[in-house]
Amino acid sequence: PANSRRASSRLTTAPTGSAAGWTLWIDAWSSALRHQPIRNMLRTLDDRWQAALSAAIQDCVDSGDFACADPAATATRIGAQLDGLSVAVVVYRSVSRAELRRWIRATVADEVGIDAEQLA
Repeated sequence: PANSRRASSRLTTAPTGSAAGWTLWIDAWSSALRHQPIRNMLRTLDDRWQAALSAAIQDCVDSGDFACADPAATATRIGAQLDGLSVAVVVYRSVSRAELRRWIRATVADEVGIDAEQLA
């Protein structure tokens, strides 16, 4: 469906270029272990990201593009996989960006019950 393709651009992301943003995010995770203010800020940023992703999923459910019983839980699972795979791309280089995109696409499609080819 057309709306699924539109929504998918909001649902997929991956480290690109030098991945400066992801590198900063990973550094912040490390600092958050020792510094409460950084931990609080990361929680705020993550909550906002999860809310935006959950809202995008809910928009597609409301429009009938796909079904999802729990958009918030789905957003959490997608975010956790994206974060973990991004560390593998940026830090360990054990996962390629193409693999990250393919695996996230498959996860999103599975979570909302559509074919992965329907996602951009």
